[in-house]
Amino acid sequence: MKQLLIGVVLGALLVGGAGVGYLAVQQAARDPGEQICAQLVELCEPDEADATAQCVAELGSFEGWEPDDVDKLVTCVTDADGCAQASGCMVGANLKQSFGEVGQFFKGMGNALGLGK
Repeated sequence: MKQLLIGVVLGALLVGGAGVGYLAVQQAARDPGEQICAQLVELCEPDEADATAQCVAELGSFEGWEPDDVDKLVTCVTDADGCAQASGCMVGANLKQSFGEVGQFFKGMGNALGLGK
């Protein structure tokens, strides 16, 4: 009887651990846009139907973004304690991308004027 009880407990622990591991892998494998939007909807519009799908469609892809910048944005939004903080993450990440483009613009101008390389 004791062995059966130990077997049942160990089996439950293994199944529970596998379930937690599966959920962790699924969360990590989700599209960054889906992760960001799911948290934004939860924090900012919890009663809005289909808001996550609409957010993902409007957010678009992160083409041209550095993978590290996308990871930082996902972490920032998913760790946010409220809508204002999550919105700040979005604004900050977009400003960083915009300033990167402006920097490239001025670098190109400098190169054309002979001030660069």
